[in-house]
Amino acid sequence: MEIELTNLNFGYSNGHQVLHDINLRIDKPGLICIIGPNGVGKSTLVKCINGLLKPTSGEIRIDGKLLSEYTPKEISMMVGYVPASTKDIFSMPVVDAILIGRHNHQKWKTTEKDMEIVERAMKVLGIEHLAMQGYNELSAGQHQKVTLARGLVQETEAMILDEPTANLDVRHQVYVAQLLREIADKGGKTIIMICHDLNIAARYSSEVIVMSYPGIIERVGTPEEVFDSDLIRRVYGIDCEIVTFEGKPNVMLKSDFVDGDIYD
Repeated sequence: MEIELTNLNFGYSNGHQVLHDINLRIDKPGLICIIGPNGVGKSTLVKCINGLLKPTSGEIRIDGKLLSEYTPKEISMMVGYVPASTKDIFSMPVVDAILIGRHNHQKWKTTEKDMEIVERAMKVLGIEHLAMQGYNELSAGQHQKVTLARGLVQETEAMILDEPTANLDVRHQVYVAQLLREIADKGGKTIIMICHDLNIAARYSSEVIVMSYPGIIERVGTPEEVFDSDLIRRVYGIDCEIVTFEGKPNVMLKSDFVDGDIYD
């Protein structure tokens, strides 16, 4: 799948401009991590890509066709979306919460294939034992896994995940990041993931998009091309040293805050 953004801008009606002249082309499968401080427009950017937000100006094309020319259902069949959090309030078994992700594939009833796909996703994420447990009885980390499973069962060519490793301990952060990279590589899928852990992004992504204030793309490239101490200092206001370990860059913090703002 090819996703292309040209001169993209987004602002709210109150005059607050979030994205400024974004130009980006994603034309290869892989795990693409978007990193950057809070408040620079990462979530806004991905919501524009999947049609949840309408840009103020500029173009978004998927496979050469304007995003605005697709119906919402067509977009959802091409680009899956896993939000940072969900607002599910009804008590339902985990298996049913995941099955919601199959909505666009279903007609008037759940099929055997739907259930096989849901069961496979639960097994991949190690939550089969939670299948009949109430969704509202789960821990924050378990909620995150169920939400991720709901995204996986959509079986789209591209998938966008807003902080999929939030609320997970270190072991499960690594597991999920590695799993997403394997899905992207083996399935030829494009997975776009917002990530706040620089070393997770550096180790597991095939490409990194660095965003900074005021809603611009600072740099795009492989982890080896993107990560350097000057960039981290400029974007995050933190001193660090980049150390190569097993062929991948690792960010080693050297001090507390230096100069620069902290964005809300």
